Amino acid sequence: MPSPSWNITTESFGALTDRVVAAVVDADALDALRQKRDGSCRRSDVRLVSHAIRLAATLALLFFSLPAEAYGYVFSTFTGDDAAGMKLSIYTSSDALHFTLLSDTGFGGPSGYLRDPSIMKHIDGKYYVAYTDPLTDDCCGEENHFSIASSADLVHWTNLTMVNAGVPGVAHTWAPEWFIEGSTVHVIANIDTTNTDSNFKPYLYTAEDATLTSWTAPTPLGFGPNYIDTFVLKVGATYHAFAKNETTRYCEHATASALTGPWTFVGTGNWAGWGSGMEGPAVVQLDDGTWRIFMDGQGSTPFVTATSPDLYQWSAWTALPDVGNLVRHGTVIRDTPTGGTPDDGGLVPEGAADEDSGSGDAAADGGDGRAASPDDGAVESGPGPASDAGTDGTSADTGGAVAPADGSNSEGGAISENGATPTGSAGCSCRAGGTRAPLPCSSESLAVLAVLGGAHLRRRKRGASAYPGRMARPRS
Repeated sequence: MPSPSWNITTESFGALTDRVVAAVVDADALDALRQKRDGSCRRSDVRLVSHAIRLAATLALLFFSLPAEAYGYVFSTFTGDDAAGMKLSIYTSSDALHFTLLSDTGFGGPSGYLRDPSIMKHIDGKYYVAYTDPLTDDCCGEENHFSIASSADLVHWTNLTMVNAGVPGVAHTWAPEWFIEGSTVHVIANIDTTNTDSNFKPYLYTAEDATLTSWTAPTPLGFGPNYIDTFVLKVGATYHAFAKNETTRYCEHATASALTGPWTFVGTGNWAGWGSGMEGPAVVQLDDGTWRIFMDGQGSTPFVTATSPDLYQWSAWTALPDVGNLVRHGTVIRDTPTGGTPDDGGLVPEGAADEDSGSGDAAADGGDGRAASPDDGAVESGPGPASDAGTDGTSADTGGAVAPADGSNSEGGAISENGATPTGSAGCSCRAGGTRAPLPCSSESLAVLAVLGGAHLRRRKRGASAYPGRMARPRS
């Protein structure tokens, strides 16, 4: 029997059962029943009905798992270049600015060393990170693959698969980032074939099914060489790529009408005023429709952030409060419960909004390539599948979520076998908060439990009235 997955420490048991009740009983009708005073429904009857419903809710909690609560914004990162620092750390935030540590997970992948983790939330409700998988703590040895791991709670992680680079002469495979578009999940990895760190090009890998264990051969994204840490999101019909120029060490901005180009660089050199030395750009769309970029200052400056209304004009960078001197290259996504509505946010990085309106979530769901499309336009962020991939899914409006199997937009952004919308790019970003997530069990099942419980209690009440002052004896 599966145990409930809800964190009961954050919500009273009574409130939990009320959530279950709300999934079955119309709140207005129940309130009307409770307020009825015309004699046709006595308070004792109301109490019996209430107890019956709570009994049904209790049974539901015992036999069915509830979806995990969302964390607002989730930041996957690592903390240093030594063996201890190359482990997965997870931070959370309610505003994508002030982060607190959720877990130093200790997860380092098969080799024990992990860098550049990109996160998303799949339609199964689990979180997935794609990450650089160095063989030693020397950082920059030969890496001919990237790896993917999964977790149900952001604390305990299990390696899912290793994806071979598949590029002749590969020397390094670095900084894989999720990008989800429609119902297709991609990873964009940066590959060097000269072992000089000057020949990096981004390549596109596409998941062949919802398990994320089988991937296509790589396809060149269409720009380079000499670009690394590529982060892609989609706003309306335009793809946006933010990547570091390895020679000048500036984070630059390119756009395209197709995922594999041709790309045009619209921001080069010190175009945004951030200076050189920044790497690992990751973009998320905030609840107010604006964009926030995160960049790793590589020790010369703290981990930094800046904001933009349209992805073209950016503020000066400021150090990320609280953790700016602790964290390294990673991804921020907006997180909401799996199964929620698009407005709840999807768990895909946000970064894409409808260009006409200037708002919306990241690509596909979240606007940053890890999300579903926003309410006001198709936006796909981070790790979202390309629309030209021939999928039949539609983008979700959340911050990067994939639609669940029943066709509704899911907050957990990811790929679904029936064409549900996944979340966006480098991670699933979703909007914080949101409406109540539906139960995994059917409302019909809960209704049956409620009826049975109510009938039982009504029989007990009738028996009690036949023997004034005491309850009826149970029948043998």
